[in-house]
Order: sequence, then structure tokens, then C-alpha cells
Amino acid sequence: MGLTVLLIDLHNFKRVNDLHGHPVGDELLRLVAARLQTILRGVDTVARIAGGEFAVLVQGPALQLEIEQVAQRVIATLGQPFAIASTRLSVEAAIGLASGRPEQTSGDELLRDAGVALYAAKAKGGHCCEVYSPLMHSSVLESLRTESDMRCALDRDEFVVYYQPVVDLSTVTIRGLEALVRWNHPQRGFLSPDKFIPVAEATGIIGAIGAWVLRQACHDIAAMHGLSPPLGISVNLSALQLEDEDLIATVSQALEQSRLDASRLTLEVTETVIMNDVPRSIQVLTALRKVGVKVAIDDFGTGYSSLGALRYLPVDTLKIDRSFVTDLARDQASADLTRRTLQLAADFHLHTVAEGVEEVEQLEILREFGCEAVQGFLFARPQPLAGIVALLNTGLQLPEPASALGATDGPGSGCDTGRGNLNDAAGSEIHRLDHTSAGEPASVAVL
Repeated sequence: MGLTVLLIDLHNFKRVNDLHGHPVGDELLRLVAARLQTILRGVDTVARIAGGEFAVLVQGPALQLEIEQVAQRVIATLGQPFAIASTRLSVEAAIGLASGRPEQTSGDELLRDAGVALYAAKAKGGHCCEVYSPLMHSSVLESLRTESDMRCALDRDEFVVYYQPVVDLSTVTIRGLEALVRWNHPQRGFLSPDKFIPVAEATGIIGAIGAWVLRQACHDIAAMHGLSPPLGISVNLSALQLEDEDLIATVSQALEQSRLDASRLTLEVTETVIMNDVPRSIQVLTALRKVGVKVAIDDFGTGYSSLGALRYLPVDTLKIDRSFVTDLARDQASADLTRRTLQLAADFHLHTVAEGVEEVEQLEILREFGCEAVQGFLFARPQPLAGIVALLNTGLQLPEPASALGATDGPGSGCDTGRGNLNDAAGSEIHRLDHTSAGEPASVAVL
């Protein structure tokens, strides 16, 4: 007899317990089990494993496609709101699916395979089904090693904050920095966020890492003296941090410990995270602004927000995603969408920042469209605090605009678009961009 196991994880179940209490959580589990029974056959079995995790045992031979269709029905069914007392709750399910193989000798091996597939589904953010394959083992084991190392990394001071300048287009000066985390792994060297952030998000470690980055960034920016006006600092918030009941206290504590003025701190939240639960987002973002910090929507244009929702969201800044900026000089649709987004932001009195600027032509178009600030490799790559201090003291260096040089050879002409320092850009006239006014070099002290 063929057997298939579906391991189901309700990834936001802990939040239900935290926000609504354990009696509501217990009732939700009962309703989830009952709803699962309605889409399964009488010979199939549903069991709760632990917390918000269930196992479904599907008996009898079946085509892989049919089993995957069962998993999709489970996701769709559990995605419908649950009514408990006067509360409507929504849950998202991640599913790991494994079917029995001839070489398996025990049910434990089948459960293990389903667990590997579930880990892969959760690593993708949940609300999906992953089917086990032997090739998954190596990637999952690597993720597990990363998770294990990450749990010690904070205690060992292995994380490092890098900073990327945000440049004001009206004055062509650095007006702030964005904090970006890197991991100085003792064996694997410096790791970029894409190598560990997905695992941190899937396992919940992202909350502790995010809180550390916030504290460190506030401390670093507060320690930079001799700047007029003072620089602002932007720090990203993960979905888990936005759901954390202690978020306001964490932000307030970071500001208090660093003695940083709250108005200099901007917290960035991606559009997708905000739109996942708009009422909750409005509540949390409103509370953050009451602390005195600013709020930015990051990666704007990549999610599924209603433009009308911008009227109600308590935000200060829109950040245009790099995917639109990349093709700005070559794709009319990207240019039109960027222009309209910038106009919309102006109508709602929101500040604007464009990410991923690597070409002079992109810079000129954004300035023409009324974008207020930009960041990207054209100005500087993310770098440690010491590198930022050096940039502030010596000034960023950029080629003159293509129009001033008479360049007509297309995007990127006259500069090396992949470099943070463009001193050796062939044929380009270099001018200096200081944080302070022309002729008054910045002098920055870091205590």
C-alpha cells in the first residue's frame, strides 16, 4: 500500500496565541483539524504533531499530481478566514510532501523526508508546498548548518553593519545612510544577506539580528560628529519584527541608549509586508511615528498594494525598487511607471528615494522626474563605517552628466558603472560631492 505524508505548518500560529490568547489558539487548532477532515477521505488520517504543526497520512496509491492537488486544496482551504467569537483569523500554511519509496524501511524515514520538504517550504516564506526529492538533503543540511552557526554568531560578534549613502539630488550631497547587515563567518568569510537572511527569516532568528542591527546603526550614526546637517540613518524591519509586540520598546531603547534623536531614524518596511495585514501595519507604523521616527515603504512597486491605500498608510518616504531603475533608460514602461509613482508620491507629500542607481543616464532621468534622493553603486557600494567616514572627509566622486560631456554612446558611457569609486573612469571629468557645501570639506570624528 502506498503512503504519502503531508506535514503542515501554520507559520503565524504563535502570533495568534500572543495576540489573542491560548484559548483562541486552541479553538483555531480544533477548527483547522475539522476543516482538514472535510477535504480528505475517510481512510486518511490527520494528527496534530506539536504547536501549529499537523501531519496528514494519505493512504493508497496515487499519482504525484493528485497528491500535490490535495496539498494545494489544503493551502486554499486553510487560507479562508476562521471565525472565532468576534474575531476573524487568517492563517498561512507551509506544506512538506513526501511519498513512500521502495528503499524506505520505516515510517520515520518517510516523516524525515516530509520534514526536509517542509523546511524547504518554510525557507521560501510559507504558503506553498514543496515535494521531497533526494537532492533537497544537501541544501537543507546546509541551511541547518547555517541556522546552527547563526544562533552563535550574535554572541561571537560575527555580524557587521555596512552602510550605503543616500544622496540628495537637489544639493548633490549625502543626506543619510542605509544600514545593511553582513556576516563575517569564521570559516566561510564575509557573507552577503542573500546567503543567510532567508534562513534567518524562516527560523525566526531574524528578530534578534534585526534588533542588533538597529542598536548598532543608531550607535554608529550618533557617534559621527562634525556634520552639518546631521546624517539620517535607515534600518530595515523584517515581517517578524513588525509583528513583535516589543518592537516599540526595542526602537525606543535603541534611541535612548545611543542618544540619537528619533527624527534621524527611518525604519523601512517592504510594500509586501505592509500589505499583508494593512490594519495591523497601520497600527504599528502609527505607534512608531509617535515615537518620533520616520517610516519608509521599501521596494515600492514590487508588491500588490492598492495605490489608494497610500492615503491611509502612516509613512513618510517611498523607495522605488531597483528593478524599475535598472531599465529606466532603455524601457519606456519602466520609465512611465517610475514617473507616475514619483508624481503620486508628490501628490501625497511623500519623500522619494530610488534604489540601484548605477548609470549617469538613470540619475538624469530620475532628476527630471522629480525624484528627491538616490542610492546605488554609481555613488558608493555598501561599506563599513570607516569607509563612510573616509567618503565624508574626502567627498564622493562621480563623472559629469553625459549631457555635459557630450557622450552619445548609450547608458553608462564615460564611467565604470560597477564600481563604488569612479576615480579611474576613462575620459571622465571628475567633480567632488561633499556632505558640506562646496569648498568646505567635511571633517568627521567618530568616537
